[in-house]
Amino acid sequence: MFELPAEFQKEVAASTQKVYKSKLNALAEKGFDTVEKIQTEQKKVVEEIKEMTGDGNDEKSRLKRRVILSAIFWAVKLPAKNQYHTYWQRTTPLKVVGTGDRWRRKKDYTG
Repeated sequence: MFELPAEFQKEVAASTQKVYKSKLNALAEKGFDTVEKIQTEQKKVVEEIKEMTGDGNDEKSRLKRRVILSAIFWAVKLPAKNQYHTYWQRTTPLKVVGTGDRWRRKKDYTG
């Protein structure tokens, strides 16, 4: 079971906490049960996330990855550059919800 510091449990809605805790507990079952392990074993954790979500490149798989990564970002203090941020860049949505338009990256915007 992954236990969070009290200060994190006050920053998001209870329903979001429940989802994040379930994702962190799933990582804990794989051996990543402390903040320290998630901080220091980033490559292994990213590999485990890939294992948990499959290798699909569809919206469903990408969303699963984003939720797990969001839980990590919520619970663990990390430097600005880290393996999770790099992996997050590969999990952006493929399309804008409700429009069917392709998701645009920051560099694609002009003006």
